[in-house]
Amino acid sequence: MTITKDLAVTLAYTITDAATSKPLDAGATAYLHGHDNLFPLVEAALEGKAVGDKVALELAAADAFGVRD
Repeated sequence: MTITKDLAVTLAYTITDAATSKPLDAGATAYLHGHDNLFPLVEAALEGKAVGDKVALELAAADAFGVRD
């Protein structure tokens, strides 16, 4: 089964500082794919992936919560 719109997805994640490679956070989350429940670039990177696939993604602040105010 691959990740497509309207599929309930559970994933494990690790967030790492790109500059230092230091782990910042890790855990698991569940969401409904294709309904803007994650950052758009994250959902796009997961589209079409299957159980066991791994995805590495560099996400700039502007692509997540926006530029620091």
